[in-house]
Amino acid sequence: MNVRVAIVDAPSSFRTSVARALQRDGGMDVATFDDTASFACAPLRRPFVIALVSMESVEALVSLSRLTRMAHYAHLVAWDSEPDPVDALAAIRRGADGVLDKHTSAAGLIRALNEIARGQCAFPRSLSSAIVEELQRMHRRSEAQARIALISRREREVLALLAAGWRNAAIAEELGISELTAKRHVHNIFEKLSVSTRAAAARLGRDAGDELPFPASAGRDDLMSSHDDPVPSGNGRHAVITR
Repeated sequence: MNVRVAIVDAPSSFRTSVARALQRDGGMDVATFDDTASFACAPLRRPFVIALVSMESVEALVSLSRLTRMAHYAHLVAWDSEPDPVDALAAIRRGADGVLDKHTSAAGLIRALNEIARGQCAFPRSLSSAIVEELQRMHRRSEAQARIALISRREREVLALLAAGWRNAAIAEELGISELTAKRHVHNIFEKLSVSTRAAAARLGRDAGDELPFPASAGRDDLMSSHDDPVPSGNGRHAVITR
């Protein structure tokens, strides 16, 4: 199988050096492009084309989505100088078959591209565990949001403050209610969410992130922020871990 690679990346000197390494050491057929528009217009219709698309452009994710539609024959691979799990999962959602680190050795890059051409996916070793952790965090967030949908808006406000470590008296003062009413809300939250401790309720609240209507006057510094929506955890391919 003759592996053809399209390097879609702006710095021409970088594209050229990578292309030479892939041609010299990997025996690959390499073409280089300034941007996705020029790649999309190229007559690259052979079945085993791999497009290496830089994630360092502000339009990277949009480009991946566009190429998924236009270059359905290609395996799309995102790469970055410092790939992180959030960006990696966003790239996968938009059709990427892998995410590679630009600091990967030539031998590691060639191995990864050959495996991708065979239908596998690839991630840097340093990123694989972080991707799993991010998927787990997204799953917890999705589950927490589904459970929190069972409680009223006022109870969500109470839960948001509880998740930030506030006690009943402070919650009551912040919301302009009596402490007895605050306690009643906390009790109702426990029952509806099927938890028995403030710690468990607080954990659910933090997992839910920005779904909770945290009172503006109180600030949100103690709450976890959210990222992307949950994505599928697998695409039916085996993962190749690069060095």
